[in-house]
Amino acid sequence: MADGFLDRLRQAAASARDAEDAFRRGYAERVRVLERERVFAHRRSGLLEAVAAAVAGAADADEAARRGRDALAQKTGLSGANEAHKVILDRFSPVTEAIDEALNCEGEPDHDAVLARLAEFEDWFAARSGQPFLALFDVYAQETPVVDF
Repeated sequence: MADGFLDRLRQAAASARDAEDAFRRGYAERVRVLERERVFAHRRSGLLEAVAAAVAGAADADEAARRGRDALAQKTGLSGANEAHKVILDRFSPVTEAIDEALNCEGEPDHDAVLARLAEFEDWFAARSGQPFLALFDVYAQETPVVDF
Protein backbone atom coordinates (compact mmCIF):
# COMPACT_ATOMS: atom_id res chain seq x y z
CA MET A 1 0.00 0.00 0.00
CA ALA A 2 1.47 3.31 -1.13
CA ASP A 3 0.11 5.49 1.71
CA GLY A 4 1.54 3.32 4.53
CA PHE A 5 4.31 5.85 5.08
CA LEU A 6 1.65 8.59 5.36
CA ASP A 7 -0.17 6.63 8.05
CA ARG A 8 3.10 6.28 9.93
CA LEU A 9 3.78 10.00 9.66
CA ARG A 10 0.26 10.82 10.86
CA GLN A 11 0.71 8.44 13.77
CA ALA A 12 4.07 10.01 14.60
CA ALA A 13 2.46 13.48 14.52
CA ALA A 14 -0.37 12.31 16.79
CA SER A 15 2.12 10.74 19.20
CA ALA A 16 4.18 13.93 19.28
CA ARG A 17 1.03 15.98 19.95
CA ASP A 18 -0.01 13.62 22.78
CA ALA A 19 3.48 13.78 24.31
CA GLU A 20 3.45 17.57 24.16
CA ASP A 21 -0.04 17.73 25.72
CA ALA A 22 1.03 15.42 28.55
CA PHE A 23 4.13 17.52 29.15
CA ARG A 24 2.09 20.73 29.24
CA ARG A 25 -0.39 19.24 31.73
CA GLY A 26 2.46 18.06 33.96
CA TYR A 27 4.25 21.37 33.62
CA ALA A 28 1.14 23.35 34.52
CA GLU A 29 0.55 21.17 37.58
CA ARG A 30 4.17 21.55 38.70
CA VAL A 31 3.95 25.34 38.30
CA ARG A 32 0.74 25.31 40.37
CA VAL A 33 2.43 23.33 43.14
CA LEU A 34 5.49 25.59 43.16
CA GLU A 35 3.30 28.68 43.17
CA ARG A 36 1.34 27.38 46.18
CA GLU A 37 4.58 26.59 48.03
CA ARG A 38 5.89 30.10 47.33
CA VAL A 39 2.66 31.74 48.44
CA PHE A 40 2.56 29.67 51.64
CA ALA A 41 6.22 30.44 52.38
CA HIS A 42 5.52 34.19 52.16
CA ARG A 43 2.38 33.85 54.27
CA ARG A 44 4.24 31.82 56.87
CA SER A 45 7.02 34.40 56.98
CA GLY A 46 4.61 37.33 57.23
CA LEU A 47 2.56 35.65 59.94
CA LEU A 48 5.53 34.83 62.15
CA GLU A 49 7.00 38.26 61.56
CA ALA A 50 3.76 39.80 62.84
CA VAL A 51 3.58 37.45 65.82
CA ALA A 52 7.24 38.04 66.70
CA ALA A 53 6.75 41.82 66.47
CA ALA A 54 3.70 41.55 68.74
CA VAL A 55 5.47 39.33 71.27
CA ALA A 56 8.66 41.42 71.39
CA GLY A 57 8.79 43.59 74.46
CA ALA A 58 6.08 41.73 76.36
CA ALA A 59 6.53 42.09 80.11
CA ASP A 60 6.05 38.38 80.80
CA ALA A 61 5.02 35.09 79.24
CA ASP A 62 1.31 35.72 79.79
CA GLU A 63 1.44 39.05 78.00
CA ALA A 64 3.49 37.48 75.20
CA ALA A 65 0.87 34.73 74.83
CA ARG A 66 -1.95 37.28 74.69
CA ARG A 67 -0.11 39.45 72.18
CA GLY A 68 0.74 36.45 69.99
CA ARG A 69 -2.85 35.26 70.09
CA ASP A 70 -4.09 38.73 69.16
CA ALA A 71 -1.62 38.96 66.27
CA LEU A 72 -2.73 35.57 64.93
CA ALA A 73 -6.38 36.57 65.24
CA GLN A 74 -5.76 39.86 63.47
CA LYS A 75 -3.80 38.27 60.60
CA THR A 76 -6.30 35.43 60.04
CA GLY A 77 -9.62 36.97 61.02
CA LEU A 78 -10.13 34.36 63.73
CA SER A 79 -12.06 35.38 66.83
CA GLY A 80 -11.76 34.12 70.38
CA ALA A 81 -15.53 34.58 70.69
CA ASN A 82 -16.07 31.76 68.18
CA GLU A 83 -15.51 28.34 69.79
CA ALA A 84 -14.07 26.78 66.63
CA HIS A 85 -11.68 29.71 66.24
CA LYS A 86 -10.76 29.57 69.93
CA VAL A 87 -9.52 25.99 69.51
CA ILE A 88 -7.23 27.11 66.66
CA LEU A 89 -5.97 30.13 68.59
CA ASP A 90 -5.27 27.94 71.63
CA ARG A 91 -3.40 25.34 69.58
CA PHE A 92 -1.13 28.08 68.21
CA SER A 93 0.12 29.00 71.70
CA PRO A 94 3.19 26.68 71.59
CA VAL A 95 4.37 28.63 68.54
CA THR A 96 4.00 31.91 70.42
CA GLU A 97 5.78 30.44 73.45
CA ALA A 98 8.68 29.27 71.29
CA ILE A 99 8.93 32.73 69.70
CA ASP A 100 8.90 34.39 73.12
CA GLU A 101 11.61 32.03 74.35
CA ALA A 102 13.73 32.68 71.26
CA LEU A 103 13.39 36.43 71.66
CA ASN A 104 14.16 36.45 75.39
CA CYS A 105 16.71 33.67 75.85
CA GLU A 106 20.03 34.29 77.55
CA GLY A 107 22.13 32.33 75.11
CA GLU A 108 21.66 31.20 71.54
CA PRO A 109 17.99 31.33 70.45
CA ASP A 110 16.42 28.02 69.43
CA HIS A 111 15.09 28.94 66.00
CA ASP A 112 14.50 25.28 65.21
CA ALA A 113 12.01 25.08 68.09
CA VAL A 114 9.94 27.89 66.58
CA LEU A 115 9.86 26.20 63.19
CA ALA A 116 9.12 22.81 64.74
CA ARG A 117 6.18 24.20 66.77
CA LEU A 118 4.84 25.89 63.64
CA ALA A 119 5.14 22.66 61.63
CA GLU A 120 3.35 20.74 64.42
CA PHE A 121 0.57 23.34 64.45
CA GLU A 122 0.19 23.21 60.66
CA ASP A 123 0.13 19.39 60.74
CA TRP A 124 -2.54 19.43 63.47
CA PHE A 125 -4.64 21.92 61.51
CA ALA A 126 -4.38 19.93 58.26
CA ALA A 127 -5.30 16.67 60.02
CA ARG A 128 -8.26 18.35 61.73
CA SER A 129 -9.63 20.33 58.81
CA GLY A 130 -8.38 18.54 55.72
CA GLN A 131 -6.77 21.69 54.37
CA PRO A 132 -3.53 23.57 54.99
CA PHE A 133 -3.66 26.24 57.72
CA LEU A 134 -2.27 28.85 55.35
CA ALA A 135 -5.27 28.31 53.06
CA LEU A 136 -7.19 30.43 55.59
CA PHE A 137 -5.56 33.37 53.89
CA ASP A 138 -7.22 32.37 50.60
CA VAL A 139 -10.57 33.70 51.76
CA TYR A 140 -11.43 36.60 49.53
CA ALA A 141 -13.01 39.56 51.27
CA GLN A 142 -15.14 41.31 48.70
CA GLU A 143 -14.82 45.05 48.67
CA THR A 144 -18.05 46.82 49.38
CA PRO A 145 -18.66 50.10 47.64
CA VAL A 146 -18.80 53.18 49.78
CA VAL A 147 -21.98 55.09 49.14
CA ASP A 148 -22.22 58.74 50.02
CA PHE A 149 -25.68 59.93 50.87
